[in-house]
Amino acid sequence: MPPAKAGTAGLLGSAIVKEAEKFRGDPYVWGATGPSSFDCSGLVQYTLQRLGVKNVPRTSEDQWNWVDRIPASQAGPGDLVFFTGADGTSPGHVGILVSGGNAQHGPQMIDAPHTGSVVSVQGFDPAAGGVMHVVGYGRVPGATSGGGGIGGSSAGGLSWPGDVTGFFSDADHALGTASHVALALFQPSTYVRIVAGGLALVLLIAGLLFLVKAAA
Repeated sequence: MPPAKAGTAGLLGSAIVKEAEKFRGDPYVWGATGPSSFDCSGLVQYTLQRLGVKNVPRTSEDQWNWVDRIPASQAGPGDLVFFTGADGTSPGHVGILVSGGNAQHGPQMIDAPHTGSVVSVQGFDPAAGGVMHVVGYGRVPGATSGGGGIGGSSAGGLSWPGDVTGFFSDADHALGTASHVALALFQPSTYVRIVAGGLALVLLIAGLLFLVKAAA
């Protein structure tokens, strides 16, 4: 039986997401609860404990029984999303909702997916079957979220797959300044400066050669 509910009044969903994102890149280890490796429910438990939430259950199944269950239409950043999972129990997997999705991409979550992976932001399909079938959504007791609901690729419009948008999100986080430098290389003004600099260098070398010949 899960522990009694004891959330933190006024905890914002955005704060939960921000705290969880600190662990992006940390490896998945079955049964791990931090501080530098996690399984899916261990990440949820450790993140919430760092925010002062008491009595956070250890497993996804107990966390499902602990949260305040909400419909997809009310789910927002910081809420938990539960999946069937592959371990024989349901739910057997949990993630922290980052975005409910929009016209550009489907809903995204941050989670510790499986052995051989790391904590990362990835997309999910609300209508998927199998081990990634969504069991439901839950809100941390006492927390508030911006809501907005779950859109997903089925909501219409052009969308990138969640794993693609998650890849670029993680790449930007990992590369930091380097990613912005790389993007700068695609700016036309950058090439103008490179060409101008190259021409100046050629003229300088030509002038030096002329002076050497004149002095000989």
